[in-house]
Amino acid sequence: MKALKLILATLVIFGAGVVVGSLLETRRMTQARRAEMDRRGALPLALWQRFETLRRTIRQLELPQEQRTRVEGLIKESHDRFQKLWEPMLPVARAELEQLKARISAELGPEQQARFEEALRQRIQRRQHPSTNQPTAEPKPGQVLLGTPAAP
Repeated sequence: MKALKLILATLVIFGAGVVVGSLLETRRMTQARRAEMDRRGALPLALWQRFETLRRTIRQLELPQEQRTRVEGLIKESHDRFQKLWEPMLPVARAELEQLKARISAELGPEQQARFEEALRQRIQRRQHPSTNQPTAEPKPGQVLLGTPAAP
């Protein structure tokens, strides 16, 4: 009987550790995604990734601190200019994506339309945390992603 209680207590402690560890990792990943979206702003992901590639490349060059600071400043200034260029295009880009989805849907049969809409819904859900089904990060006001419902 004592052995059974010991085994049960060990399993409960192990299970609690797994649950707590999972929750902490989920929280850490959510915070990392939010921080990434804050840095990215309204820029499309592909464009933001190009800026990040430049930043990583600069770090690999191991430049002297003052030169690295100047180069990082240039990248930041360019990023800010791209943000300003992209912001007026957001409503147009969102409208174009909605029109594209509507045109694609018009080409599909009823069963295909249902599968198309379900695929778009699944894409949105993949961006949500699987255990809580909550978004991993609040989308920025101008973020445009295929399958994302337009802002009201």
